[in-house]
Amino acid sequence: MNSLRNVRKRQRRVDAEEDLSFSRSRARSLVLEANGIENPLEKFELDKTIQLDQFEITLDSYKGSQLSLELRQWCFQVVEKHTRQDYESAGLWSAAGKKAELRSDAARYLLVRHYPPMTLVGFVHYRFTIENLENVLYIYELHVVDRYQGLGVGKKVVQILETLGRHTKMRKMMLTVFKRNEDAVRFYKEKLGFSMDASSPQLYGDMECKYEILSKDLMSFPEDCVDKNSVMSKLYRVHEHLN
Repeated sequence: MNSLRNVRKRQRRVDAEEDLSFSRSRARSLVLEANGIENPLEKFELDKTIQLDQFEITLDSYKGSQLSLELRQWCFQVVEKHTRQDYESAGLWSAAGKKAELRSDAARYLLVRHYPPMTLVGFVHYRFTIENLENVLYIYELHVVDRYQGLGVGKKVVQILETLGRHTKMRKMMLTVFKRNEDAVRFYKEKLGFSMDASSPQLYGDMECKYEILSKDLMSFPEDCVDKNSVMSKLYRVHEHLN
């Protein structure tokens, strides 16, 4: 009886490893597919001009390699003004490193302008990438210039990113937020529904870490809607058997 039980247990582990391997391959495939999209706003026919309560904004999509030097310098200056002290408090600031990050081929941008007169009011730098074996849309930077803060610009941009994440079948959105920036923490958690990700250092006992990693699920599966033959459903069942 014990021998048969051990055989079944080994088979469940083999099945779990095969499902995980398939899941990793699927994640990589979806990220490659998303990164191959030239302009996600056009691909998914999303509105580029959006009416907020007090004014209109327009959105333009760029890859990192498509940003002009002038636009990239503007983005860097905004990042430096808004978050340099946060980065320095965590010992993470590097002007050269941040500039390289902004011009990376993997970088994606939405630039936000007040329409009219087409004044730049903010930007988001995001990426389709793999984090902890999952395909995710990761927000690297989100900034709105001072005079336009609190008017709904940031919230609307994150909602657009959530739509893009769902269209490209990303499992979740992720971001890193500095704990000392309490307004940003409240913004993401209370207004946009983010919560601490399982990879956040605090969950591993590092309470001195200066930042949190937050995430928002984009692939929720209500129990009555789950495909019983799906990969994730199989993984859940294997997990239950092994514990």
